[in-house]
Amino acid sequence: MLAKGIPLDLHPRAFAPGDVALSVASHIAVQLWQANDAPTFRLLAPRGYAGSFRRWLGESAAEFGCVYG
Repeated sequence: MLAKGIPLDLHPRAFAPGDVALSVASHIAVQLWQANDAPTFRLLAPRGYAGSFRRWLGESAAEFGCVYG
């Protein structure tokens, strides 16, 4: 799902637990870090873009059967 809008290699060989990167999700600047081996990713976006980020996240997740909101 993240690969649809974040131009980073998130494969475990390239991005491991504890790694942090600044990137964009769709058109929104984000800070991304991998919290554990699951892998669990945490994303931080500017407050002013919360609505746009939430929409992008929901639309990206929908293809995989996830319902956000």
